[in-house]
Amino acid sequence: MRHKTLLLSTLVVGIVALILLQLKSSSPAPAPTKTALIPADVLSHAQRLEIKANNKSATIEKNPAGEWTVKEKFGLPADVENRLRPLIQSLQNAENLGVLTTNPKRLGKLGLEDSTLTLISNEGKPFVLEIGKTTDDGVGSAIRLQGENVALRSNFTGYLESDPSSWINPLLYSRNDLEIKSLTFILSDGQATFTRTEPKVPFKGKEAMLLEDLSRTLSSLRISDAVEKNNPEAQTAFKQSREVKIEFWDGTIIHTIWGTIEPPDKNQLPKVFVRATHSIANHPLNQLNEKADFISASWVADQIPTSLADLKKRSEPPPEPSAPTELEAVPLQK
Repeated sequence: MRHKTLLLSTLVVGIVALILLQLKSSSPAPAPTKTALIPADVLSHAQRLEIKANNKSATIEKNPAGEWTVKEKFGLPADVENRLRPLIQSLQNAENLGVLTTNPKRLGKLGLEDSTLTLISNEGKPFVLEIGKTTDDGVGSAIRLQGENVALRSNFTGYLESDPSSWINPLLYSRNDLEIKSLTFILSDGQATFTRTEPKVPFKGKEAMLLEDLSRTLSSLRISDAVEKNNPEAQTAFKQSREVKIEFWDGTIIHTIWGTIEPPDKNQLPKVFVRATHSIANHPLNQLNEKADFISASWVADQIPTSLADLKKRSEPPPEPSAPTELEAVPLQK
């Protein structure tokens, strides 16, 4: 009896041990510890971002007034809404998911030296991330802190835009087209002014459709790039320029000057340069105009007449379709 009790006890202990062993082996492995990829104070105190990728580099920095600007583009305002804010948000959300590898051979295959992001604070202390290829699990990019021999897994998926032109705030100015009182064209063969009779009322006359379209186009102006003031191409373009003065009902005037370089290849688009000034001397638009000449989309310049004769031609109503001939009007008998 004693032997049976001992045998039964041993069997029960064995079964319990086996169950515990199975439970332990089937329990999920602990998730890797997640920490912020970039310390919060590094992001909050950043005064300059240096981005290097695709053999280009862009420097986005704060000016003395605390405004973000593009260093390589004459200190023009940076596109905070569409460029800087999304990048900062993706960096704030980025996590360090642990060590990816310390193997030198594998490190060399991750492309960690292809792209770098440097954040610099007021004290001038740099925080440098080397950003490599997306890891095999597809979660995010391989990351290395500069100076270390360890690659980290991360969930960072942001794009590093390294072309300074892409960082420029493209909007030079923006007004409501219904605020426009008059348009004055200064062209190669003279000038002409067209005025609305009262606010928010369409232009009158045969030029009305052309003027309404131009008002919508010129009430705001977007650019794609900027060049230095003594740029040879810009100087050549402005030798044969067209000007449009836009007067608003509040008395302010925006003066735009347009120059075009025709491409040697007719399959390419013309290169359009523009200058814009404001009648209020200390207006920000004048400060921008002093820094650079701007490049605009060719379709905008295409809407501006090249001469008074061209303006008149564009304002003429389209020719009425000719009356059908007798043969066209009467079907032929079979």
